[in-house]
Amino acid sequence: MKKLELPYLDTITVKGRTYHYFGKGKTRVRLKAAPGSDAFLRAYWHLRRGQSSAASRTTWDPLIASCYQSSKYKRLSKGTAANYRRHCEAIREKNGARDVRSFRRKHAIEARDALQDTWSKANERVAVLSILMRHAVNLEWIDRNPIVDVEKLTGGENEPWPEDKLMSHGPRTNCSPSKQYAKSTASNPSSMNWRSAPARGLVTASR
Repeated sequence: MKKLELPYLDTITVKGRTYHYFGKGKTRVRLKAAPGSDAFLRAYWHLRRGQSSAASRTTWDPLIASCYQSSKYKRLSKGTAANYRRHCEAIREKNGARDVRSFRRKHAIEARDALQDTWSKANERVAVLSILMRHAVNLEWIDRNPIVDVEKLTGGENEPWPEDKLMSHGPRTNCSPSKQYAKSTASNPSSMNWRSAPARGLVTASR
């Protein structure tokens, strides 16, 4: 198993058994869930934020965990799923304890504009947010997706990455995702259904 590389996480092996502990300041707690699992990561982030009890059921934490369990996510290729999870963990770090119901269209625009120097990354961030918001609608946490029709940024030679490309299990190629699909989808983006691309950003402006 690949070693987990998370701040404040100590890994100890005793008599062939491996144990994981969260240690920060005076806090030292063993994480008993399977390493890398949703339960493990939820416990880790709760401790890292200093939360002694479970967060509200409508925060980004459980939304992301629920998205991981969706049939669409489970159909992703291994590489796409790993990349998507990596960026979902970035949003969990910065916003996991915040209530999804308070997320507004302006927040998505702020997140996009914070990455305007890298227009493709900015567009992908908005697309990931929209996917998560649609999942929140399906869970009946919110009534509508507030990110519908947020204007995409433009630049470079390729078309902006459409959100439906961010989740799929389509065939891999050696070319980059943007170059792979831009030409074929530019004329008919509505024909795509959860196709994949590396989600490079989320709510926050981390690069």
